[in-house]
Amino acid sequence: MFKPIKVVDVELSQTLVAIADLVGYSTVRALVRLRGVPLGTINVPVRNGRVEASDIHQHVFQHLHWPLLRQHLIGLLAEGNTEARPDEALLAAKAPAYAGPWPFVSVAVCTRNRADSLATCLTALEGLDYPGEFEVIVVDNAPSDDATERLVRERFPAVRYVREARYPPR
Repeated sequence: MFKPIKVVDVELSQTLVAIADLVGYSTVRALVRLRGVPLGTINVPVRNGRVEASDIHQHVFQHLHWPLLRQHLIGLLAEGNTEARPDEALLAAKAPAYAGPWPFVSVAVCTRNRADSLATCLTALEGLDYPGEFEVIVVDNAPSDDATERLVRERFPAVRYVREARYPPR
């Protein structure tokens, strides 16, 4: 059975805190940053409707240790710390390539009466270099005309179009 995933942003320069109110979610997917610089993502299982800060910490160090170390050392050098003399090979080290299966991804683009902006968005999505499979779904929320539907059908035939008749949701 499908369970939703909660997507969050975690900044490591701030104190990690537990994430609560996750009843019904199976996983928290976190974009992890250090001083605003993205290091990667982690997936943390939800237990009893929450994810503890210690679980986030464990997953960060288990899955993002190389980018974390590299970014931390770069930060030390940028701050002018003369005692930090990391090995050049360490700074150049890359994280091991991901060897597992890439997940199927669904990208939902919600819109209302913005066909011009949508064309720009869908063109960018077409250019994605994602090694796995993905689908794009346009959800057209109570449109006043058929411009969005025509755009999708004529210029982006691989995109799934869904019309939502109600606005705003009740």
